[in-house]
Amino acid sequence: MQKKILTGIASLGMVLGLAVVPAANAKTAYVYGDGGQISASAWNSGSYTLKVEDELGDDRWVQGQYTQTTTGNEVFYLTNQSGYGTVVSKSTSGPIASIRACQSGKGLAPMYCGSWV
Repeated sequence: MQKKILTGIASLGMVLGLAVVPAANAKTAYVYGDGGQISASAWNSGSYTLKVEDELGDDRWVQGQYTQTTTGNEVFYLTNQSGYGTVVSKSTSGPIASIRACQSGKGLAPMYCGSWV
């Protein structure tokens, strides 16, 4: 009986240990608006899902850019044009290697991005 309980506890520990591994790979990137406030955030939820949130009510769209471990330096993107407070998500075809958040510029100004993480 005691052996069975210890085996169960060891199995539970292994399961919990494996469940924690994806969190170690979690990344969050930000870009800041004109007033120094966070304009957009992009993060991975698990290895294969990217999420992008528009965090500033400034009538500009935001974007999350990412690379995958399987495609080298090729940059993919997810655009959120749904407005302030909205989050969009996308399943990726490979594990996410790095991400950054971007915001559209005013008028015809180019988009600008935060740092890669």
